[in-house]
Amino acid sequence: MSATWSFRTSWCRGWADDAEQRRADVVGRMWDQPRTLRFLEQAVLFRQSYDYNNETDTILS
Repeated sequence: MSATWSFRTSWCRGWADDAEQRRADVVGRMWDQPRTLRFLEQAVLFRQSYDYNNETDTILS
């Protein structure tokens, strides 16, 4: 029982580490691209203006 449990937990831990590494690779590649940075910047600005609109109940033109 304990051998199966330790194998399972080590396998899950290894899988989580692999997933984290893949995520870090994807994020690293994403941040390397200026086009993606511009897109993220626009997304943040849009989100801020959207939140502002919802708070004040006004439509910004």
